Amino acid sequence: MVTKARPQTCPWRAYEQPIVADVLSIRAKQRAKTLTAKTDLPQRTLDAVTAFETALSACRHEIAERDRKQREAEERKTKGQKR
Repeated sequence: MVTKARPQTCPWRAYEQPIVADVLSIRAKQRAKTLTAKTDLPQRTLDAVTAFETALSACRHEIAERDRKQREAEERKTKGQKR
């Protein structure tokens, strides 16, 4: 589990929340490069986007770190077998 936190409710229910829909919509527009300006958004929505981006970045970093450690362990194991 990447976030090390168990959800207290069904995670899929979060998609029913309007703020979650707003954040996902903004992220889609950012990726498509069609977002006109973040300054037009309410502060609450900007804060939610920032929180989402921070959490996403932390999860991606943790996954990359775990993958790196696994590769290193496999390389050590392979080198140990060649001797």
